[in-house]
Amino acid sequence: MKTTLALISLALILTACGGGTGTLTGSPPEPTTAGDSVPVAPAPTDTPASVDTQPTAPPPTDAPTEAPTATATQPARPRPTATSSGPLDFQFYVAGCRNAPTAEKPDNVVITISVEATGGNGVYRYFHRGVEEADKFIDVEWGKNTRLNGEATVTSGDGQSLTKEYDIRPSDHCPSSI
Repeated sequence: MKTTLALISLALILTACGGGTGTLTGSPPEPTTAGDSVPVAPAPTDTPASVDTQPTAPPPTDAPTEAPTATATQPARPRPTATSSGPLDFQFYVAGCRNAPTAEKPDNVVITISVEATGGNGVYRYFHRGVEEADKFIDVEWGKNTRLNGEATVTSGDGQSLTKEYDIRPSDHCPSSI
């Protein structure tokens, strides 16, 4: 009982003498003894606020799997999700026309067709004449004032695929001023 009272008294004295919550700049004081030969614990030191005392999580033990890399024949594509917003469909639109004459074909033009897809999961791949296109815009070299026919295929990341034919009249693809 005597020891407990001595420790409480000592703690009160230390608090009153400035051993409280101030910032310490030196090393902690050496333990001393009181008149009752009770060892005195060193004053508590403040922990800087920047020190993180929370335990950190161990690093994951599973090795991450490598993502597939693109090859020269197949560009990398976004990973599709399994959700679908409905049946795949698409329409063709003429997005542009420009002169592209050559010595053999002085009336040659390049017609840009836009393939506007809907449905599926929104991740689309576009194919024209058996070749995958970089995006929804397909450039076709054609003769001015001639009908443009062909077909394109769109595949959706959820597995749907649709092929449609286009038939574009000359008046629809190039204005007469070109």
